[in-house]
Amino acid sequence: MRRIRLFSLWALLDVSCVKYANEYAPDRARNPDVFGDTKGLLAYVSMQEGASLKHFAGGVDLRAFDGEKRKAAPLASFRFAPEASGAWIFRVRYESPEAQQVKVRVNGLAVGGFLASGSASWSAAVPAAALVKDTATLVEIESERGLGLFELGFVRP
Repeated sequence: MRRIRLFSLWALLDVSCVKYANEYAPDRARNPDVFGDTKGLLAYVSMQEGASLKHFAGGVDLRAFDGEKRKAAPLASFRFAPEASGAWIFRVRYESPEAQQVKVRVNGLAVGGFLASGSASWSAAVPAAALVKDTATLVEIESERGLGLFELGFVRP
């Protein structure tokens, strides 16, 4: 009888530790990303490609797609897999109906910022220290009101 009680208590504790997705949590908390696995990730991606979905880490509205660009929230995160050797440039092609300030971070390091207005592109050199070998690279784009993104990622100079 004691074994049954202990087993029941253990089963109850085990089940109570299961983490369920919180449907009301923000994207980043609802689908936490582990950033380690680079399988299927590219260095540069267009929003028209089906492979772009694997690159979203948070802040991208999957329903807001007009066939060529996706709507990114004021804080949007992406994953990429550039090689950790050599020089890279981060490039983004975007659309912003209103002028707004935008900041870009690569693995937590600020690589620059720009004033987004209309359809344009922006690029900045990425410090070699920002990339980690065999690990996905996290890019965060912070804007005031969100952007329409056509393509983004890492290219060689």
